[in-house]
Formats: sequence, C-alpha cells, structure tokens
Amino acid sequence: MILLRSVALLDAFDLGLATQTAGLTHQAPARRLAERPLISENPYALWPYHLHCAIRSAVRDDTHSDDRWTSADWHQAATRALAALGDQWTKAAAHGQPDAPRRLPTGCSRRGACGRSRSARTAVW
Repeated sequence: MILLRSVALLDAFDLGLATQTAGLTHQAPARRLAERPLISENPYALWPYHLHCAIRSAVRDDTHSDDRWTSADWHQAATRALAALGDQWTKAAAHGQPDAPRRLPTGCSRRGACGRSRSARTAVW
C-alpha cells in the first residue's frame, strides 16, 4: 500500500521515481504495480506510467482506513519524490542530454508531479 500511496502523489511516474518516492530499494514492487489495470502506460512519455485520477483521488483523500497517512507521511513521500526528480535531472544533465535542464522541470510542472506539499517543493528545487 505504501507504493500505491506514494505514486498517488504523482500524476505520472517511471519505475525509479515510484521506487524512490516510496522509499523502497528494489523496483520489483513498482513493476508489479505498473502491470495492474489501474495503471495506464504511455511508452513515449517522460514518465510512462499513470495512476488513474479517480484512484489517485480516493487514495489521497482517504480518511477512514486504518493505515491512512498523516500529513507528515505525505510530506515525507513528497520530499522523497522531489529528491528523486532532482536525481533524474542531475543524471540526465550529466549524461549530456541537452534538453535535461528544461525537460524534467517542465514535465514536473505540466504533470503535477510535485503533489500537495508546497513546502516539500521548495525544500528541493
């Protein structure tokens, strides 16, 4: 459930971003999640996987389940997501991808990958 809640912060994601946002060390759980019908895929997108909006909303707005997240939990996941996005940006720039400085932040702002936490956004970027 931690992985599903983590990707609910993101409009779109790849396996690495999902793994890091959830604080996991292996991509296998993210791969299994990506293979489920609640995830759609666009192989040509910067972040190819997308959790359906209705599911994202239900997960993020959950106030009744026993394992719901606190505001601090959401903030920690958002901070991990932004750190992962920063790592992607740094790696892309280091590998000589000329559009990396523009492509990742633009994709992030367009896709809403920064989640709900404004303070987490400013902490990393």
